[in-house]
Amino acid sequence: MLKKRAVLIVGHGSRLKGSQKSIEQLVNRLKDDRRFPIVYGAYLSYRLPSIPAAVDRCVREGADEILILPYFLSIGSHVKSDIPRLVSLAQKKYGQKTKIRLSPYLGYHEKIVAVVKERLEAAR
Repeated sequence: MLKKRAVLIVGHGSRLKGSQKSIEQLVNRLKDDRRFPIVYGAYLSYRLPSIPAAVDRCVREGADEILILPYFLSIGSHVKSDIPRLVSLAQKKYGQKTKIRLSPYLGYHEKIVAVVKERLEAAR
């Protein structure tokens, strides 16, 4: 049986109006790709949905596997402790019904170097 996979892109969250725009753009691009039938953003603070609420929504929509990507460039307490703790709690809540997997945080990748160079050129 094919798995119905969901993706959550997790950001920090901010009170600043429009701060969620980059995550929303990424979510929309992933939805366009159609490899994942369910894709949402989730936030640690100041924005909704929270990670637990987003996981609940994915399960309500029939996800039997949820992939969670921390959308962070560097490691810190959110990546190292907070997000894994929330993922663990969600996995305990749903048990065998839904597999919840935590992907590595965005971090460094060779492809990001090109984006950094592009931004630096734009600042010249």
